[in-house]
Amino acid sequence: VVFALLGGAARRKSVLPLALTAAAIAAAIPIGASWLVRGVLPYIDHRAFAIAVSLVTLVVAVFAGTLVFGAFLTLLTLFGYEHMQALTALDHPGFKHFVRLRVRADGSGVDGWCVGATDPLRPGAPPELVDHFAWRPFAGRPSPRGEGT
Repeated sequence: VVFALLGGAARRKSVLPLALTAAAIAAAIPIGASWLVRGVLPYIDHRAFAIAVSLVTLVVAVFAGTLVFGAFLTLLTLFGYEHMQALTALDHPGFKHFVRLRVRADGSGVDGWCVGATDPLRPGAPPELVDHFAWRPFAGRPSPRGEGT
C-alpha cells in the first residue's frame, strides 16, 4: 500500500504492477536473508544462533530494502509516473536551494550554508545566502585531537 501511494496509484493505475513488485521484493528480503544466514551459520549454539540470525538478517534487510526502495523511486522517475519523490528538490521549479557543509580538518566543528534562488525561473537570478550555521560540539573543551579549544 505504501509503495502504491508513493507511486501515485490513486491517479495512475499503471503504477500498481511496479509498486506490487517492489513491495513483494521488499517483503521477501528478510525471509531470504534469514534463510541465507541459516545456511551460512549452521553450527552455532541455539541461543547464539538465534541472535546471529536476527542481527545479520536485520542488517541485510536494511541495506537491501533501501536498495529496492531507491530502485522503485528511480523507476517511477524513468517511466514518468511520479517525479516529485525521487527528485523533489531538483524537479520542483520553485525550489532551488542547496546546502554546503564544511567539516573542519581539526575536528572542531561543522559549518553549513544554505544557498538558493528566490525566483529560480527568472533568467539571471543571482544566488542568495538563505541561512548559515556553525556547530561546535567541543566548544569549551579540548578538541578531539588534544589541541587547544
